[in-house]
Amino acid sequence: MYKYLLVRVFVLLTLVGVFSSCSQDDSDVENLADNHAQPIEFTLDVTSRGAETTLSNLESIYVYGYYTDADGEVQQCFDEATYENGIVEFKKSSEGYYKPETPIYWGKSWGETVTFLAFNPLNAKKGNLNDNANTEYETIKIEKVSKQDIRVKISPSRYAKDSFDFITAKATVTKNDSRLGIPLSFSHQLSQIELKFKTSENSDYSVDVYGACIALVRGCDSGSYNFTSNNFTDKSDSGISLMWLNAEGKNIDTTPQSINENNGNIFFLPDSYSAYTFKKSGIFNWMQDVKYMYISLYTKVYDSEHKKILYPTATDLTYTYRNASAMKNIFNYYEPDLPVTELGCSYLPICTNIDFKPGYKYVITVDLTDGIGYINPADKEKPGESVLNPSLSAKVQVTEYKIGDDIPEVSE
Repeated sequence: MYKYLLVRVFVLLTLVGVFSSCSQDDSDVENLADNHAQPIEFTLDVTSRGAETTLSNLESIYVYGYYTDADGEVQQCFDEATYENGIVEFKKSSEGYYKPETPIYWGKSWGETVTFLAFNPLNAKKGNLNDNANTEYETIKIEKVSKQDIRVKISPSRYAKDSFDFITAKATVTKNDSRLGIPLSFSHQLSQIELKFKTSENSDYSVDVYGACIALVRGCDSGSYNFTSNNFTDKSDSGISLMWLNAEGKNIDTTPQSINENNGNIFFLPDSYSAYTFKKSGIFNWMQDVKYMYISLYTKVYDSEHKKILYPTATDLTYTYRNASAMKNIFNYYEPDLPVTELGCSYLPICTNIDFKPGYKYVITVDLTDGIGYINPADKEKPGESVLNPSLSAKVQVTEYKIGDDIPEVSE
């Protein structure tokens, strides 16, 4: 049932194969008149749903090519004087085909075999570091190790509305193969999280959620995708927080829902995390030298009729200021109208071992029926105490499925 999304790319041509620099010298191009050559065009066959890259929203693909010349030396297909890093963009036309800005043909010097590396996107909105809203970083960067080894460094956006998918493909083809069409199968290389909240009809609380962060402690905030090994290398494990924000607040009801209606998913680098552990007293604590996850919530909690505010009180807000002040700047950078100073902060451990895999989506559902979590376990005065009631806490459930499949229903 669960299938990776595969993007099939076909080259439409008759007797001539693929790519060459648009600044090709005529002596290095196959005889166009004799071979009735046609410019290269791509069509895509995609079956998928959801926020990931699909046929309907894939506007461009980016392709790098290399070959081995007569002297046994590896050469790149596309001239860097014309194409930055030797990467060619093929844009979707009104007819649905993908074409370069200028027609490109197979070069004579390429010989009989060429390897193509393709991916999307090439550019994405710059991100901002959690600890300093004024510090921008490149979310996608090309790293050229050699003419046959280019890598795409990914530093995923931490904010749901700026998150992006990342797909790749690799194929080695001959000139004869190219005349029949070149299939490229694209695969998703990132994992995806959707964060949802729910409550029940018999809850004593009415909760408005304004912000949520999933902290991937010692998780990968960046890594370089390697086409040869088909995975991420050179990972930086300094940790990352994934953020969902809603300046108006989202009142939670019995239907699992995101606080961001159309932007509830975040893509990130696949990694493995351990279940959060509790002390014997029931209070959870930071774990040393272990990758784990927890959720921090920024909320207002009312009575069941949504009239009297129960949390945060003035005293509760002192905990918020003390434990969440570092997030204030970054929250207000993304959502300037978010009332950070009016919100209470609580923490929820994720007590499940999770091995995030590329091409999989993970739906994390938080049930707020019996509470909203705990005080920051690093707090000096009340570490890890329940926010509303010592015996009540929110429940966290994780559901896994592959991108492109229907979301399984959340069971009680």
